[in-house]
Amino acid sequence: MIETVNKLLPEKIKYILSFENIDYTKVYEIRLRAGRPIFVKYVKGESFIKPKEIEDYILTEEDLKATLFHLVPQFRLPKKEKDRLGVIYLEGGHRAVINGKAIISQSEIKSLKSLSCIELRLSQEKKGFGDYALRKISSRQGVLNTLIIGEPSTGKTTLLRDLVRQISKAGIKIGVVDENNELTGSFLGVPQKEIGDNTSVIRGTLPILGVPILLKEKPQVIAIDEIKTQNDLKAIKKALDGGCNIICTVSHSTYQDYISDSFFSDLINNKIFQKHLCLGKDDEDFIIQEVYDEKGFLEYK
Repeated sequence: MIETVNKLLPEKIKYILSFENIDYTKVYEIRLRAGRPIFVKYVKGESFIKPKEIEDYILTEEDLKATLFHLVPQFRLPKKEKDRLGVIYLEGGHRAVINGKAIISQSEIKSLKSLSCIELRLSQEKKGFGDYALRKISSRQGVLNTLIIGEPSTGKTTLLRDLVRQISKAGIKIGVVDENNELTGSFLGVPQKEIGDNTSVIRGTLPILGVPILLKEKPQVIAIDEIKTQNDLKAIKKALDGGCNIICTVSHSTYQDYISDSFFSDLINNKIFQKHLCLGKDDEDFIIQEVYDEKGFLEYK
C-alpha cells in the first residue's frame, strides 16, 4: 500500500509523511486542507501529521494544486457545482474528492479560482474478510438474502466485495450494481479489485436502472452497496421478483437503529433479509460484531 500512496502523492506531501511510521493498510483517508497540517483517518482513530523534524508547517493552496495536477492533468465537471469540483477515480480503486471554487462553462473547468481540500480515499482490499460471513449466509438453497449493517468506515463495502469474490469463485453467478465505483474500483472501465470471473458489473448507474440490466444475465445473486432511497427499495423488489437473492449494505450504527428506522419498515415487516451482519471496530480492525436472523434473534455476538 505504501507504494500506492507514493505513486499518488507529490514529493512534498510524501516527504512530510515519511517522518511518520504509518501502516497504510490501516488508513482509509488522507485529507489535505489549505491552512492545516495533513490529516489521516485510520481504521481506529485519526490524527494530524506533525513531525517534530518539520516545525509548524501548514499546507498551502499551492500544495493542493500540485497534488491535483499530480493526480490528473485535467478533468471535467459532471454537474454545475461550484463548491465540489468532483471525484477523480484513480488506478487501484482509490478516489480523490476535490473541493474548491471554479469558473465553469459548458460543464468544463475554465479557471480554478481556489482549491480548499483534497480527500484521498484509499480503497482497502481484505481477502478472507468474508470467510465467516459466507458460512453464516450460505444454505442448501444457496446464498441467503443478507443485509450488512454498519456506520461509515466500518468495512461494509470491504466485506461485500469479498463476499462477491468468494460467491463468484464458488461458481455462483452474481451481479453487482456499483453506483459509486466503490465496490469494484474500476479505472478506465476495468475493475481494479478482484471480484471473480462469474461476476457481472453495472457501474455508475442507480440500482433501479442497473438491476433490470443485470437480470438479463440471469444471476443467482445481486449485490447492491448502500440502500438509501425509495428507488433503491424498488430495485430490491425487482431483484427478488426476478428470482434473485440479494446482498445489500446500509449505514446504521446497530441492528436496533436499523429496525427503528421507519424507512426500512417494509423490509423488516416482510422479513426480506434472512441474515443481518452488524459491523464495528475492535482495537485493530473491522469485525463482525453481531448476527441476527430474519426474526431478529441474535445468533452471534
